[in-house]
Amino acid sequence: MKHFLEILKNIVISIRIKQWLKNFFVFIPLVFSQLLFNKWAFWTVTKTFIIFCLISGAIYLINDVIDKEKDKKHPLKSKRPIASGALSPKVALIFSFIFLTLALFFAFKINLILGGILVFYLLWNILYSFYLKNIVLVDIFAVSVNYLLRVYAGASSISVAVSPYLFLMILTLSLLVSSGKRKEELLLLDEGAVNHRSVLREYNQLLLDQLVIFSSILTTTIYLLYTVAPETVAKFGTYHLIYTTPLVLYGVMRYLYLVTVKKQGAPTEAFTSDKPLFFSVLLWGIISVLIIYFKI
Repeated sequence: MKHFLEILKNIVISIRIKQWLKNFFVFIPLVFSQLLFNKWAFWTVTKTFIIFCLISGAIYLINDVIDKEKDKKHPLKSKRPIASGALSPKVALIFSFIFLTLALFFAFKINLILGGILVFYLLWNILYSFYLKNIVLVDIFAVSVNYLLRVYAGASSISVAVSPYLFLMILTLSLLVSSGKRKEELLLLDEGAVNHRSVLREYNQLLLDQLVIFSSILTTTIYLLYTVAPETVAKFGTYHLIYTTPLVLYGVMRYLYLVTVKKQGAPTEAFTSDKPLFFSVLLWGIISVLIIYFKI
């Protein structure tokens, strides 16, 4: 019994629950389709969130098995259960299979489109692990696709469309955080970066700085255009969404500060550990809901 509990403990560590914050992207279409307070829609997207937690946990286990030897050379990842030897790769793959089976079963139960997105998400991440992560710039775009798939999964689960503005905002935002994470890796690992992630030999600080700035400008510009677009004003019945732009600008600027000064580019860690960034995003969410649903 003690051994089984130890295995469960290491599984919980390996599926990286903190990273499940990324899965909240499935709720974005729910909010902006004005269905947040619709019980059926909210429960359906919540189930989609749980499904993505299952499949992302399964993928983390698979990735840790694949990257076991490389992770041993990383100052932080070497402490992960599989890399450290605390969790057997065979056991990890068994749990991964269980999580995958549950995720796919419940996804197809909601609808075929969501099931198809989940299958693509799985195949895309396998392709990333074996091939795409080794191609300069493509690796950043490949990670960004995962954020987009979460948004489209949330939308498909309740049969709503993803607007072109939302597509572009999520794309540029995800490119920003993916570039920031690469910058953090390059700074953290220094000369040992290539041993951990071979594609890092193709990057340097100047390029990553330019990618981060380029993506941040695009993200804020697209959001600003979205708030004043005639279709946005017509849809929500108010032009007040533009008043959320200072929070968006501050959030992006704060992230740039974390990446360049604090050398903290991983999005989940930045969001959970930096109170100004966390509360700026939280406040943006609350004010956006008040504007969209209560026309303040």
